[in-house]
Amino acid sequence: MAGTIRVRNAREHNLKGVDLDLPRERLVVLTGPSGSGKSSLAVDTLFRFGERRYLEGLSPKLRAHLGTGARPEVDRVEGLPPTLCVPSDPPPRDPRATLASVADVLDYLRVLYAVHGEARCHRCGRPVARRAPGEVAE
Repeated sequence: MAGTIRVRNAREHNLKGVDLDLPRERLVVLTGPSGSGKSSLAVDTLFRFGERRYLEGLSPKLRAHLGTGARPEVDRVEGLPPTLCVPSDPPPRDPRATLASVADVLDYLRVLYAVHGEARCHRCGRPVARRAPGEVAE
């Protein structure tokens, strides 16, 4: 089915062989009593699966810094784009907080920029050339 996220035999935590199809690019709400598996499905299955798939697409050097985490207990997930999980905790009171810090991906971005980033002059936008310590001291 096009435009569908398909989950087959999800067994994470208290999920017992859950099969479901979710529409893509739509708001999907999971409701139910406490302990019914909402977080197990949304965070421990879908988010972890999407995060793992995203991280597997990075370079081996970057993956070594970040790790890929444990694979969720699910037979198959199809149609899931890269995922981002924003914590449900109250937002921080820090006025400098960003989506990256709240979503707990700031460390990933730091490593990504450190490994693959290119320093640029903030005035003219040109790349800043690397210099050896001896050259800087002169």
